[in-house]
Parts: sequence; C-alpha cells; structure tokens
Amino acid sequence: MMTKEDLRRLHPPDSPGVYLMRDQHQKIIYIGKAVSLGKRLASYFRSPENLDPKTRALVAKIHTLEFVVTDSEVEALILENTLIKKHQPRYNVLLRDDKSYPYLKLTVQEDFPRLLMTRKPFADDALYFGPFAAAGPLKEAVRAVARHFRLCQLKHAIRRHEASKRVCLYHQMGQCDGACMGLITPAAYARKVRAVRGFLEGGLDPISPGIQARMEQAAEAQQYENAARLRDQLEVLQRIRHQPAVSSTHRENRDVFGLARSGNLAAVEVFFVRAGKLEGRRHFYLRGAGAHADSAVLSQVLTQYYSQPVMVPAEIVLPLHPDDEGMIQSWLASGQRPPVNIRLPADGEAQRLLKMAENNAWLHLKHQAEGSAAELSEENRKILTDLAARLGLSGPPLLVEGYDISNIAGQDAVGSRVVFCNGHPDKNKYRRYRIRSVEGPNDFAMLQEVLFRRLRRLQQGRETPPDLIVVDGGAGQLSAARAVLQDLQFSHLPVIGLAKKEEAVYLAGQKEPLLLPKNSQALGFLTRLRDEAHRFAITYHRHLRGRRMKLSDLDLVPGLGVKRRRVLLRAFGSVESLLQVDTAELAKVEGIGLALARRIQDTLKKKYTGR
Repeated sequence: MMTKEDLRRLHPPDSPGVYLMRDQHQKIIYIGKAVSLGKRLASYFRSPENLDPKTRALVAKIHTLEFVVTDSEVEALILENTLIKKHQPRYNVLLRDDKSYPYLKLTVQEDFPRLLMTRKPFADDALYFGPFAAAGPLKEAVRAVARHFRLCQLKHAIRRHEASKRVCLYHQMGQCDGACMGLITPAAYARKVRAVRGFLEGGLDPISPGIQARMEQAAEAQQYENAARLRDQLEVLQRIRHQPAVSSTHRENRDVFGLARSGNLAAVEVFFVRAGKLEGRRHFYLRGAGAHADSAVLSQVLTQYYSQPVMVPAEIVLPLHPDDEGMIQSWLASGQRPPVNIRLPADGEAQRLLKMAENNAWLHLKHQAEGSAAELSEENRKILTDLAARLGLSGPPLLVEGYDISNIAGQDAVGSRVVFCNGHPDKNKYRRYRIRSVEGPNDFAMLQEVLFRRLRRLQQGRETPPDLIVVDGGAGQLSAARAVLQDLQFSHLPVIGLAKKEEAVYLAGQKEPLLLPKNSQALGFLTRLRDEAHRFAITYHRHLRGRRMKLSDLDLVPGLGVKRRRVLLRAFGSVESLLQVDTAELAKVEGIGLALARRIQDTLKKKYTGR
C-alpha cells in the first residue's frame, strides 16, 4: 500500500495533468485529472476518516502511482478520457451502452467509397448515419442502395494502384461497375457517391418506388413473407433518409441529458432534438458512479459520450452544471466546430424535455443491473425507503442479495444466493453453489466460500454490486461475511445478519441486535428474502443427497462402475424403475449385457424385498 511518504518522494508538480494509480499487480485501477497534480494527489492521503468508503478502498489498493503533466486543463481532460476508454479502470465512472447499435457508414475518405453497416463507429473521416434499432432490415437496405447505385461492395478499401483485371463476382452479377478491376474512373465513381449521399440526406429517391411495386406484387401473389421483408426494407430506407449524418451540425439542435441515481445504480437518458423536433433518444448505464457527486458524473458522461463520432449540437441541456464545464465547452468547440452552449433549462420547452428525459432515465434505472425482476411499485418504494432508514443506508436498497447454507454434518454442503430487485424476487439471478473447499460441519467457512466466489465476479466487473447483502444467521455469520468483504476490498457494501429465533437484525459495529417491530413491512421483506434463500439452498441440498443415495444403492452391484450407473439412471430415471423392466430390456443398455443385467436386478431385489 502506498503511503504519504511515497507520494512526497514522487514530487508531483503544481501543474495540470493526469495521474494513473496501479495495484500490486500493476493493473491500472483509477485514472484522474487535476488542475494541480500535487494538491489533488495529496488529498488522497489525508486521514482515512475524511475519505468516503469508496476512496478508502481505492487508497488501500494503490501500490504505485504515475502522472503525466500537460500544457493545459483541456489537454488533461482529453488525455484522461482517452486513457479511461483504453484501460477501463475499476474505480472510474464508466459509460456503458445498453447495447451495440448499428450505424450506416459511407467511407467518403477512400478513393472508391463503400456503403457499410457497422456497430463500431470510429473517429475517422467517414460519414455516419444512425444509430438504428435493428440490424437485419438495415443490412438489406444497405445492399439495395449499393446495388442500385452500383457501388463497390468489397469488404476492404480499394486504392487506385490496386485496380486490376481480376474477375469480380459482384461485377459479373451486374451489381457494381467493377471499380476493383479499373473499369470506372475515380471521377465517374465520385459522381455516384455524390448521388448516394444526396439520397441518404433526403434528396431524390430512385429506389423506393421499385421496392414498393415489388412488395405489392408479392402481396398479390400471396407471398406474404417476401412482401413483409420488402416492407421492412422500405421502412428502413425511409428512416435512413430522415436520419441526420452525425458529422453535421445545426444551430437549432440540442441534446438533453436526464440523470437518475439510486444507491450504486445510475442511468442517463439523452434526447436528440434536431431542427426543434425530438428525433430520437438513447440511454446508458453507469458503472462506478456510487461515490461521485452528480456534477462529477455528468462531467464524465459528457467527455466519454462526445469523444465518440456523434453529432455535437449547438446546445447541451443538463439538470445541473458539470465539473470542469469551461474545459468541456472549450474541448467541444475545438477544431472546426462552432461554440457549444452548455446550460440549464431556461425555457419551458427545455424544462419539459429535461423532465421527460429524467423520467425515462428512472424507468431504465429500474431495469438496470442485468435486467430487473419487476417495476418498483409505490408500495415497495415505501418499504425499501423505511428499511433504508432503519438500517442507516444511503438510499432504498433496490438490489438485495440473500445467502444461506444447507448441509447435514458437512455432507452434501451447498450455498444459495437469491436476489430481490425492486422488492421482487429476480429468479434469473438466483445462483446455487456446491461447497468445494470446506470439509466437515463449518457453516461460517462455507458462507465465506460462497461470498468469495460471488465477490470475485464483482471484482472482474462482470456483475453489478448489490445495495444490501443479507446473510442467514447472527453475529457469527455477519462477522464471517464482513471478513470476506474486507479482504476483497468490498467493505463499503452494506451487510446484515438475520437470526431466525427472534428475527433479530445484526449490524456491523453494533453489539446488540436491532429488533424491528413484528408487524413492520421492512422486517417482512427481510424474512421473505431469508426464507427464499433457505428454500433455494435446501432444495439443492436435497437434490444432491437424493442423487447420492440412489447411486449408493447401485454401489452394491459387483462390477458396476460409476459411468454405467449414471447411464442406467439417465435411461430409467430411478433405481426403483430398474426392478420394473425386463432383464432383456435392461441388457440392451450400452455397456450392460445380459449377465450384468441379471446381477443388477438380483442385487436390488435383495436390497428392497429381502429375497
């Protein structure tokens, strides 16, 4: 762990720049920018009591530190954003799109431009249109445009010196003019590209009438699937023509950002207003936003979002002023782009759009964390808010995980995890664990193994952290759970124990348990979660025990190995069924044979009937 003395030896200057923090494995865990590197880095090594839980966890993992001095704050902003996107540090706020949207790409920077569909728009000189909702109809629309205008359809760019007399399949089928064979001059091809661009930007449409006629003919011939495909293709073509290119800018355009946060969860909704009309929207989930102020989150959202090849409007409307607002405005207006106005909603229309964006962000927030089980009802909101107040949580626990252990004297030991999202069971997230590392009756160690395996997935960024962890048990189970959380740097996650006898709630740092009123809905929620974890664990335990007992009966048969035992149970379902079938039918099972079949039935008859 790095100390204040180690920082002093580095002598960070009083200059703007970017700093990178690494753990003991030299993995980058946080990247930040600063107006003064010296002052900003020193703030991390103050007394731990003055740091929030997430920052304390970060500082505890810092092993080495490096920094890059820049000429200005704007340069630091750009460099920080570039490095965050490249390294995806665990402790940074990371913008995560809910899915990868398809774009239409016209490679105008190439000698012989092509029309492509891509899910990865780059900051190159190509012209992009989108994003679009569905990839299938868009692919067909792209092919229709390329064939009509006879554009090159090769996957790779063609350079002028590469044109040859080789045979091109697309040219043989009459779908292109053979640019790769040198059969069309760059000037003539450029005229085609201008026509394509005019079509895409809403100009003359020579394609749709032909598709419309083919669609009607297919419908008359009762070829309904073909007619539906042509209808979808026609709709996508019209959508393409009304979708502005993301490289264009108009003064009357604006983007409106709505932000919703609850506990560790956060979501952003962006509304695209073009020529005064709401033309589209997009939403994002945020990872790592829990310990950051709203202004810092919005700053990161803006820098990460507008570093993509998206249209930068003349105006950006936000619910509050972001950190580094001046730097972001300077950065957005760099190059050939006009000034960008970042502001709060002043007029009634902007206020209406912001409210709508925030409402949509809240809707998406409910379905965050890999999908939600059900919507957050008003009744559940009150219950979770009351629970948060009684447990001292920062907000309603929308995502709660419950854990239980089930075994008999250490045999067939299993663990369970159940998840309640917005107050409802989310069974898609239930998990069961077969205990691997613990021998003998040790419920504490078993609970620690289950939590360790779960938290390792959180460390890898593969799942969303819960707002509350509930373990079945009292002070002992709570202490065991906290030890694992601390070892894996998750001590900031709230965890409680719920004992069965008095339904007492055990909290970290408190000797006496909390006794909630018996008629409390908050207690009812916790007991329902605990009982569901117990049911899920004991069901799995009984399944393993029953399977082991069935296999143990077949252990009595001489010459019957484990592999053939499993084959028999898969074929007949149970040991009892083996007594109901004919010996000849049993002998037909692969690897059994008549002699072994007789031996199996004789042995089982002695076991079950005594004869």
